[in-house]
Amino acid sequence: MKIDKIHRSDLKIEFENSFFNGQGRWHLMAPVDKGYLKLDSNLKKIEYSFSVVRTFYITSVMALFFGLISQSYWIGIIFFSWLFGMNWVITLIRQNRFANKLKRMLDKKNTTHNTSNRCTSH
Repeated sequence: MKIDKIHRSDLKIEFENSFFNGQGRWHLMAPVDKGYLKLDSNLKKIEYSFSVVRTFYITSVMALFFGLISQSYWIGIIFFSWLFGMNWVITLIRQNRFANKLKRMLDKKNTTHNTSNRCTSH
């Protein structure tokens, strides 16, 4: 997935993305600067966390710039709300779809080996 730094342990994957890593703006992990995916010991739950702090900072600077150019702080607030807010909502939807797909893949794998294990998101 073009993620730069990956640290794997038994049931956890931690990752970090650098800013210019060639993912492109529509890549699933483009707005994410770091995060993790973790399975519980029973392989029943997926815990995940993704940070979009870098996207927050970038959109804050852009909103400040447009607010200063327009000489209206309301333009900056509206610009920030739209740009960061919509990016955050879209990222949240896409990441949840990714986690649900991963959960289905794990369920399918678990049911082929053991019919008692089911994976649920956390």
